[in-house]
Amino acid sequence: METDFIHELENPKKKKIITLQMKNAYRQKEEAFKEELARIKDHIKKMEDEIKVSTDNYNDYRQIAIANEHLAMVTLYINITEDMETLKGVKHESYLNEGRKAFYNVLLSLEKVFTDFIPLEPTEIQKKADSIPKFDPARKIILFRKIIFILNNLEKGFGEKSKYRWAFADMFVRFAIIFKNAMNIKDLTTRDPRKPFFEENEILTNMLFDVLSRSSDKLREKYEISTKKVIDMSNALKILEELRRYFVLFKETASAEETKKKIDVWEDKLQKDMKTNEKLSLGVKKEEKKQRLSLDETMKKAQEALRKKGKK
Repeated sequence: METDFIHELENPKKKKIITLQMKNAYRQKEEAFKEELARIKDHIKKMEDEIKVSTDNYNDYRQIAIANEHLAMVTLYINITEDMETLKGVKHESYLNEGRKAFYNVLLSLEKVFTDFIPLEPTEIQKKADSIPKFDPARKIILFRKIIFILNNLEKGFGEKSKYRWAFADMFVRFAIIFKNAMNIKDLTTRDPRKPFFEENEILTNMLFDVLSRSSDKLREKYEISTKKVIDMSNALKILEELRRYFVLFKETASAEETKKKIDVWEDKLQKDMKTNEKLSLGVKKEEKKQRLSLDETMKKAQEALRKKGKK
């Protein structure tokens, strides 16, 4: 008994024994998963059909509800993947990939309500907030915290070395833009403890600063490590500009100044990179031109040699 225990300690990666009971338990979980998945899909289809024929003012609420249902689907896919690994001893990404696709639908549904525009005037944001008063601060906290939590779990499911690393960064950026555009700027900037939802609005304010800062950092990291595409750094700067604008609106002077310094550094970095790339591009073009001229000269010499040979 003692030697078995020592052997297990020395061999932590020892293959897990899968019993018949575990296989049966997984089969039952998978059946329940498929039933719940079908129910959710039917509910989404019903709400989508209602949107097509509706003449009331509740379609934005329906889109938010649809996003919530897609989130439930993502959770199902994550849970069944974990069950598969626990009860079958198999690590498989097929269900996780379906969860990833379902998360895109979460974003698409919310973008239909709040748009995907990075620079959006506070007046436009306020207009949308005023049109859906039932989506109050408490409900926003519940939904948006759930989105962050589920996105983190989905990303962890794929692992640190996933090929979708930058796709998840883009997902978070899209979420951050949705979050920003869903805020009630007037209520948030009031910061009056006597007003309803004061504590919730303070939480949302801190979340707003956090998600904008993190999303800009993710785009900068994507630019530096992966793509080197100007669009990624440009969008990172746009988000930083939005963050600075909100620091100013909320009279967070020190934070606004720090963000301005960060913007200046990033802009300088981008300009230098663009100039370097331009020089490299010119160098490549010159080399290509040189090679073409050299090839043309070689061809001319060859043709001249053939002509001389023909005359002989």
